[in-house]
Amino acid sequence: MCRKKFNIDLPGTTMYTHSTVKRLAAQVDLMVAERAALPAGEQLVPLVNDEYAEYKGYSCTSPMALIFQFFGVILVDLLQDFGPQAFCYVALGWAYYEYGITWWMPLFMTAMSLAELFVVAVFTVVVKWLVLGRCKKGSYPLWGLTHLRWWLVDRFMNDAFNLLGLLAETPILAAWYRLLGAKISGKARLNHPKLCTPDLVDIRAGVEAHREVTIGCAHVYGGMLHLDHIVLGEECELETGSYVTPGTNLPPRTRLLPMSTSEGRLGGLPGTTEPIAPLSAEAEKEKVFALRFASQQDLLRVVLGLPWMGFVFALPYLGSLMSLKYAHQLCKIFHKEGLMSQDNSWGLFFYVFCPVIITHAYSVFVVAVVVLQKRLLIGKLAPGLELGPPRNCHECTTSAWLRAHCDTMRHWMHARCVTSRVFEHSLEPLVNSELLSGIHRLLGAKVGRRVQSDNFKAVEHDCITIEDFVVFGSVVTMNCDSPCPEAPWRRVLKPIVLQRASNCLDHSQLMPGVTVGEAAVLGTRTLAHQDGCFPPDSISTGAVSGRSVLLRTEASQSAPPKDRAEELRVMRQLDSSFTWISFNLAQILSAFLAYVLPQFAWVIATDLVFAMEASLNDESHLNVQHMGHADTAPDPTGSTVGETVSEYWMIWFAAFFAIEVGLLCWPWC
Repeated sequence: MCRKKFNIDLPGTTMYTHSTVKRLAAQVDLMVAERAALPAGEQLVPLVNDEYAEYKGYSCTSPMALIFQFFGVILVDLLQDFGPQAFCYVALGWAYYEYGITWWMPLFMTAMSLAELFVVAVFTVVVKWLVLGRCKKGSYPLWGLTHLRWWLVDRFMNDAFNLLGLLAETPILAAWYRLLGAKISGKARLNHPKLCTPDLVDIRAGVEAHREVTIGCAHVYGGMLHLDHIVLGEECELETGSYVTPGTNLPPRTRLLPMSTSEGRLGGLPGTTEPIAPLSAEAEKEKVFALRFASQQDLLRVVLGLPWMGFVFALPYLGSLMSLKYAHQLCKIFHKEGLMSQDNSWGLFFYVFCPVIITHAYSVFVVAVVVLQKRLLIGKLAPGLELGPPRNCHECTTSAWLRAHCDTMRHWMHARCVTSRVFEHSLEPLVNSELLSGIHRLLGAKVGRRVQSDNFKAVEHDCITIEDFVVFGSVVTMNCDSPCPEAPWRRVLKPIVLQRASNCLDHSQLMPGVTVGEAAVLGTRTLAHQDGCFPPDSISTGAVSGRSVLLRTEASQSAPPKDRAEELRVMRQLDSSFTWISFNLAQILSAFLAYVLPQFAWVIATDLVFAMEASLNDESHLNVQHMGHADTAPDPTGSTVGETVSEYWMIWFAAFFAIEVGLLCWPWC
């Protein structure tokens, strides 16, 4: 607002360097006076790009746009969010109904978990080619037919991207992107990059993409959707959190720095890339063996790793089934003991309580399985551990080669678990609670007292130390694996330390070897550069040329005495056991109730079907056994039971769809 009203080039960091309204007003007055003192020919003129000066798109409130968006959101939610989990529960329910709990049930559910990934991947490819086809470079008006089709496919691909996290760092992920239209060399190493509009992406041989990389061929400006090509030259490296913009053409052996944006169609800041130094003669000899190690690791991950991951995430479904079974038996015991006097009260209690069991029991078993795997199978991922081929791999022993494969494989297995959408979704209800801190401790992190912990992203928990009263924002990422300078295919784990009362705000990235001093603040989207040490009581923000910007030191000393006294009072209140326990209880109880609401959609839908069936046939429910073995038996109403079942299924899906729409629209109202 100040920039627009006074026509001054006010830096975004001014809010940190001038933290009060009085100081900000003084800085604005100074800049306005400096602008007025300039000669007439040197007055600052706002830059306006004629290409984007006029809005050229259609109206977002047109009937076609509203209908497309409404049904698009519903379809994506039903098919991508509800569909995969329902697929596994239906398969589990059928197997339990037909055969009961047998020895082969875990193997069956493992196959169903892997089939779920296959169905999601194939369905997304089919939707992409049927709805959108091949994208071409160009500009298209917003809310036109091309933009709406692109938007729908992008929503499907975004959800599939989250669900297919288990395929990260495997050749299957690159193959899936090729089916979506991307050109990817077989020698490219992809962690789990997000590709927007894959048709326009060309990834050459030797390209390496680290965590949370986005390759986007589309941007919206001036009412137009602009699509442009992206070419990544041979042996380029995309560091953690980097963003490749439309029109980018990275030269061979170029590194895009962490949390940097490439210079594409719209330009960009200088210093976001740097050339990769040539390898030494000794490293060139090792490179051949490193490529062989990588191909062997890919084979291990596909043949052994993915089936094991399917088994790990199949166990929570079995845990949910056992929870439902024992809850049902417990309700019947209560009825026999007279605790539930009415004949149907025990069944009604169990029926209404089902969504609670399915939602929270599944999440509990997911966390339990991941923690047990870490403690019993993965072991410690401590600082100093090296990942990748062993040193002097061209002349190492077989035991050293196998040990390197084992270390790299167990790191990959743990990364797939703790970065999966299922695990992150299971931890969401525990945000800012002591339970979340306890889970991080069980995974190996050293977490102090009264830590306000959002669900930060980390793989190497054994390398993380968090002291008392540390505060996290949302989507904070900690990366503890650092590439070796002399051999970039080998990575070594380094510690990350957050000292007492430090703050890491939203979307910050902490690189290996970082130490955040006592009461230091990392602002929103701050890059804590590798081996960086942030002074106590300092404020840093942003990412410029791969490093953060230090705004000030001794920040608390510049605050008025009244504010410092208020801060001390709040810290003493936070240290109170009563305040901490009551806050945690309220947080966990609210999450326990709120996260169950979407699951009640199918309960209410089934209620409606049963009520309709009772009113038509004067029965309380259909005879399930009769339906299963005599589908054409006559019904008192004159129709066959098979026809009645199909009608009830149609009514159930219609009711579920209507209720799910209501739950989705509730926040908008």
